[in-house]
Amino acid sequence: MLRVVLCGLALLARLASQADGAAADNRVALVIGNSAYRHAPELTNPKNDAADVATALKRLGFKVLERLDLDKAGMDRTVRDFATALVGAEVGVFFYAGHGLQVAGSNYLVPVDAQLTTAAALDFEMLRVDVVQRTMEREVPANVLFLDACRDNPLSRNLARAMGTRSAEIGKGLAAAESGVGTLISYSTQPGNVALDGTGRNSPFAGALIKAIATPGEDLSNMLIGVRNDVMAATGNRQIPWEHSALRARFYFTPSQAAPPAAHVQPGLSEPSSATALAASPPAAPAVSDCPNDFRAFVGTTDRLACTCSAEATRRGIVYGMDAYAPLSSVCQAAVHAGMIGKTGGAVTVIPEAGRKTYAGVTRHGVTSQNDSSSDGSFRFAGAPAVSDCPNDFRAFVGGTEQLACTCSAEATQRGIVYGMDAYAPLSSVCQAAVHAGVIGKTGGAVTVIPEAGRKAHAGVTRNGITSHNDSASTGSFRFGAPR
Repeated sequence: MLRVVLCGLALLARLASQADGAAADNRVALVIGNSAYRHAPELTNPKNDAADVATALKRLGFKVLERLDLDKAGMDRTVRDFATALVGAEVGVFFYAGHGLQVAGSNYLVPVDAQLTTAAALDFEMLRVDVVQRTMEREVPANVLFLDACRDNPLSRNLARAMGTRSAEIGKGLAAAESGVGTLISYSTQPGNVALDGTGRNSPFAGALIKAIATPGEDLSNMLIGVRNDVMAATGNRQIPWEHSALRARFYFTPSQAAPPAAHVQPGLSEPSSATALAASPPAAPAVSDCPNDFRAFVGTTDRLACTCSAEATRRGIVYGMDAYAPLSSVCQAAVHAGMIGKTGGAVTVIPEAGRKTYAGVTRHGVTSQNDSSSDGSFRFAGAPAVSDCPNDFRAFVGGTEQLACTCSAEATQRGIVYGMDAYAPLSSVCQAAVHAGVIGKTGGAVTVIPEAGRKAHAGVTRNGITSHNDSASTGSFRFGAPR
């Protein structure tokens, strides 16, 4: 059973609209839960997940279209209704819980009347996820997709029999999907893997999501870190939520009660605010040299930026990269990550640099940075120590040919999960894989990582105290060896 959760987000209502109550009409959600399948065992959690998500969104002022147990005609009609409702909206959310599957790299939602006994079912019995994504991206400028995959889907076996020799195109879990500008795609577990059903009212991912969206003042990126930690704790690290983001600014499901200064509001997107704060004229702001939230405005410049991070700013935002950071990174969180300041804040000097083809994430100084793709600029910090930490995983280096010489700390050897043996899938923890391969012990050490071609499958084995897991086909892999 595969359950897919999709959410689409758009730009927040302008501050003035929030003040006069117009924001409620601009926050629209479609929530679908498919449980009563006619040709497969009934599912329990999807209807609960859908009902609880709908309730949570209604409390936050969303206009919610709630639908249960839709057949193919009903899903098509509902998506059309959603497209109509999104016209003029500035926030859109789509949540789906039920069966789903991936075929040849495309993801599909499965209506309750699907049988999947013929290859034609791909076109006539299911709804492609990218149809929903395109619909939302056409109507609103910012979107988020959450995809929640469950343990088993008996209908996929019907389709595999019908497709015969093409059955290899049916992948495990959901495929990694490209996000357009302004879109975030969040998976309940690693792309190509399956999630756990859970034993309670909700799936582990949906339960964590429902709790998180009600947290005041928590932006979406930080919220997803909390969801990931909750799900990993609930599943013993067997399920690791993942996301791919091209959002252009922070988004808040539940704003905080105090409005920030106007200088902290990104163009077109609003930070947490309140009508009370808007009603009063703000006092004149003192002259300060606060660091900006991110570095995008300085891309293409050459002058260094001297600024100060407050303690609060070191806890805000998300970081992409290591040593050189992508422009979307929080400047102050990146400064902590780089070891320039602690979480109490301090003064830093930021240096613009050329863009990179890729940014690899690594956990350092209590901050976990994320992978990111190419950008037209970067930044680093003056006086930052030279380090060669191994990245958390190898995804950023897929497609490359250069060997990577790096060092694993003792802490890094305890972090993450491993897929495969000898040749490892890109999602694997580099340092845990190095212990698994026997090139270092759990105290860490220097390694040389060699990119390799993708494999059709990665087999797991317990070795050197580390249990690796099976994984499906990947676009690249890596192994360990001596430097050239």
